[in-house]
Amino acid sequence: MGSHDPRENAVGGDDMTIATLILGILLQIGRPPRVIRSPVESKARDFVTNFTKSRFDMASKDFNESMRVVVTPSALAEVKQQSDVNLGQFRSIVMVRQRREDNFRVVEVVCRFEKSLGAFRVAFDLLDNIGAVYLDPLTTEPVEPVLEAAAREFLKNFVAKDFEAATSHFDRNMQIQLSPSKLAKMQTQVANSYGEFRSVKEVRQITDESYRTIELIAVYDRSPVSIRIAFNSEDLVTGIKLVPVAPENP
Repeated sequence: MGSHDPRENAVGGDDMTIATLILGILLQIGRPPRVIRSPVESKARDFVTNFTKSRFDMASKDFNESMRVVVTPSALAEVKQQSDVNLGQFRSIVMVRQRREDNFRVVEVVCRFEKSLGAFRVAFDLLDNIGAVYLDPLTTEPVEPVLEAAAREFLKNFVAKDFEAATSHFDRNMQIQLSPSKLAKMQTQVANSYGEFRSVKEVRQITDESYRTIELIAVYDRSPVSIRIAFNSEDLVTGIKLVPVAPENP
């Protein structure tokens, strides 16, 4: 799936059909809390918005003097033309994160394009002006280590039947709707259907700006299982979905 919405399905407790949806607690959740963005993130987002809409004079408004000399609006237009060939049309921003590279602050804006994902890396100087911009294609969406660790921790506690620990990082709605006792019933259903948990085979991330989902492909005795754990902007679990993985064609 291209963009996973953790609000798309909801099921209730004992009426769950194991054959089709073992753990479908993708709950109805409210509007995500408003996030206050740093000045450099706002400038990076502005650049991406203006660049992808071919507003090249506006895209260069936060460049420092050195960048203005080298990367003119006409140069940006050429880059956009090549980007359209390689990546296709811009669709959406899926993830924004900040880090340091060689003592520069960098805002990485991962975007979904028509043909693939792509990442803008926008580097800032000491005055919060843009000093460099890179655009690279991505074959897969990068997985955030903090979210992967949280997803693996949930699975470890779920398998070990430590349901108090498994629910400790749920958001308020999840804590209300999926108590430790309900999670225990689901763990029993999963074990009865798929056998004993063996290992995590693969980890993926799916993001749609508001919610970031970690998908763990877990190997059980009888079948691999897709476990999708959705996180809100505060890194709390806001939805879980568990379904069997269809067998690969020979």
